Amino acid sequence: MTARKMLSLDMLLARLGEHRRCLDRIIFSNGCFDLFHAGHLVTLEAARLLGDVLVVAVNSDASVRRLKRPGRAGMKRELGNDGDRSPSLSKWCNSL
Repeated sequence: MTARKMLSLDMLLARLGEHRRCLDRIIFSNGCFDLFHAGHLVTLEAARLLGDVLVVAVNSDASVRRLKRPGRAGMKRELGNDGDRSPSLSKWCNSL
């Protein structure tokens, strides 16, 4: 059976507790991931190699809007919501 990857905070903390008891090395990364690009891929692949478990947190929609305001650096784009952004990252990590 495949473990569920998108977790609530409570579920994540419980799962991380299990990994700590097993002395697994836990690696954490986060980001907007609004436009997934090669730099994200390289970073996540490198992070994955650093430990036994990779947890990736995806910034909330509100956070992304604050950080990536329309017109920032001359860019205007629609941002996918966090529900759309998270599944595309799930193959690179153990938990989101």
